[in-house]
Amino acid sequence: MRKIIAKDNSKRNKKLVVLSSILLVTIMLFSTIGYSFLSMDRGSEGESSSFIYRGFSFFENNGYFFTRIGDYDFAIRTDPRDLSSNFSKTPIKTLDNYQQVPLYYNSEHNEALAEVGSNIGQVVLRMNNEACPGEENNGTIIPLISCDVGGDLPVKDCATNNVVIIEIKDESSITQKDNCVFISGNSDEILAVTDEFVLKVLGILA
Repeated sequence: MRKIIAKDNSKRNKKLVVLSSILLVTIMLFSTIGYSFLSMDRGSEGESSSFIYRGFSFFENNGYFFTRIGDYDFAIRTDPRDLSSNFSKTPIKTLDNYQQVPLYYNSEHNEALAEVGSNIGQVVLRMNNEACPGEENNGTIIPLISCDVGGDLPVKDCATNNVVIIEIKDESSITQKDNCVFISGNSDEILAVTDEFVLKVLGILA
């Protein structure tokens, strides 16, 4: 009984850490947005810089690059002018695919996951469930990666569920398989790869 309780507590604590990271990043981002607009209204010099990239207006502040699309504010850490679809191996589904449906995740990098959560998490139905990506094989959903050693995570069929998978690997790439997206990169590039994914979902990068 003690082992079961300890296991449940560990799983709950891991989820709380991830969700807290996403929440903190989101609060920080939108606090920065508010501060930036206030600074611009006051006419402060040196507080932020703006530019047009692929028809979208961006402004830089405190190490983030912000843009507004419709009613939503988005922010990435990488200068969009430094991203050019080099990491993408397949076409990436856009924001409409995420609107008001659950988004599951499996991530080896909390900051990259928080980048996804603070941006795409604005339009999904919910993003609070970790899961393994899978595909149907003879009536059984088979995991596509080894992501659940303890066997506690649900396996979500990529044919019907949105899952973002972030992996630390030597090769940097973004691959869409049905509704699952595999984002990979080394520790130095993973945020840039994630930012490219965000811009592709937003339709800023083709």
